[in-house]
Amino acid sequence: MTQLLHASKEQMQSWRRHLHQHPETEFSVFDTAAFVVQKLTEFGLVVHEGVGQIGIVGQLTKGSSNKAIGLRADMDALAIQELNEFPHKSLNDGRMHACGHDGHTTMLLGAARYLAETKNFDGTIYFIFQPAEENEAGGRVMVQEGLFDQFPCDDVYGMHNMPGIPVGQIALMPGPMMASADSTDSASNTPIPCVPSNSLIMTGAPPTRLMAGSTSFLSRTNVVFGMPIWCRLRICRLRSLSREFEIPADVFAQKTSICSN
Repeated sequence: MTQLLHASKEQMQSWRRHLHQHPETEFSVFDTAAFVVQKLTEFGLVVHEGVGQIGIVGQLTKGSSNKAIGLRADMDALAIQELNEFPHKSLNDGRMHACGHDGHTTMLLGAARYLAETKNFDGTIYFIFQPAEENEAGGRVMVQEGLFDQFPCDDVYGMHNMPGIPVGQIALMPGPMMASADSTDSASNTPIPCVPSNSLIMTGAPPTRLMAGSTSFLSRTNVVFGMPIWCRLRICRLRSLSREFEIPADVFAQKTSICSN
């Protein structure tokens, strides 16, 4: 296995760099999907297109077992301007594979190729390529459009790159992990004079009330399936209209809570 994968390393690297150069977002992953279909077809898989608008399922069956598993990866990029200068930087203005989905797609293509060549299993493997993981709930759309009705799986496996974990290691844990990213909006409209005795941490100031509300929000969202989870809150956007020397009367904060076990 190691020898076969090592022989594929340069080719997989070229796939990843091609995908990194041509990032696409949400459900508009047309070139990415075409690339995936091309590779799966070359590997000899049965390819099903248009699952969840533009999602793809590659099917590989060996032996007589009725067992089936799914292996899943996401294909979409983010609406971010890439500032890197290496040769395979994004060619699509305002779009970048900043979350590593180019790597996820490449890994799943590599798994499909390896399993198609070795056929060292008994049953069916569905290779699920999901669009619109970022912001648009593409996985939910695939399920709503009959993903598991058409391709029933006993188990589904996915993974996410995690910078900081040494190369060659995989991190696992029981229970929910990277469970969700949920957004909420808050607003406040209390004008407060900006004088030395009034600061952003004074009771009643809009940012303070926003943070207090954020704490309450997290306290209601830190349990998943009955298990306590860790949540991190990010203030993603803070917008206000105010005059000089006055703490903003109107404050709008968009918050995202990112929860995991």
